[in-house]
Amino acid sequence: MKEIKLTHFITQDDSYVVYLGNYKKVVFKSKKTCLAFLAATSRKLTTVLHELNLIYSDCFTLYRSLWSYFDHNKNTRKAALYQNHRTIKYNLFTISDEIDNVVIRSWHHNSSVMTFVSYKFIITNLLNTLVLLNTTVDNKSIHNIKLKISHLKKQLSIIQSELLNIGVQEATEFLNADTDLEQLFEHQYVHKQSA
Repeated sequence: MKEIKLTHFITQDDSYVVYLGNYKKVVFKSKKTCLAFLAATSRKLTTVLHELNLIYSDCFTLYRSLWSYFDHNKNTRKAALYQNHRTIKYNLFTISDEIDNVVIRSWHHNSSVMTFVSYKFIITNLLNTLVLLNTTVDNKSIHNIKLKISHLKKQLSIIQSELLNIGVQEATEFLNADTDLEQLFEHQYVHKQSA
């Protein structure tokens, strides 16, 4: 089965440090605990990857079921419909590639950060695709498709908020008794201020 496999950490002084792509820095005193944390985080990220793949599959199915609506058969301009169609096809192609690549890259040195970057890319493109699909059916009476699109958007929103907290629960499970919880996430990146 395809999975995320995080294995890299940094050794600083007598500690083992893992940087995650959701702006978390986790510090452990033992290598064994650090590796257990990486394994638990990898399992959680693998679950998220499979959820994203299922949503991608649903988006692709929706696109194919709405394929005939990308031409309105009127003697008016169709540029907007064609542009939506091209953008959706491109998004679906790049999402598929990114889902495959995130598994391959998860074995690399900076994988704990890059996995989150890939997930953000996948989620953003899935949301953009769903918005474009919704635009395509806006003036049509295809209520069940609109409900499906809304449901998929909600699922992506839930996954986004889960990604922000990945590592927190896993880290608390592997804390040494002498590690202070406040020191665990002593350093949250200031990067969020730029967003």
